[in-house]
Amino acid sequence: MSKSNHRKSVRQPLSYPAKIVATDGSWGRNCRVADISDKGAKITLEQPVQLPSDFILALSMRGKALRRCHVVWTEKSEVGVRFVVPEAAA
Repeated sequence: MSKSNHRKSVRQPLSYPAKIVATDGSWGRNCRVADISDKGAKITLEQPVQLPSDFILALSMRGKALRRCHVVWTEKSEVGVRFVVPEAAA
């Protein structure tokens, strides 16, 4: 079964450099956003790596384009995430 069957919003394909950052800011790892929607994204890593279930995705190295993410699935060096919206903003 395709992962796209479970999506609630359409993802736009792209290839955009980004950074995965620990929620406490203690570490970061470069990645690439392969596709994105208002609800989540598919991220690719250079090498398969164990990630925490929650992290921050920095979409801009200089701005404040940050998304809190929760891992939904992993497959080798690809990670599917759902964007976590703070309750005050929901």
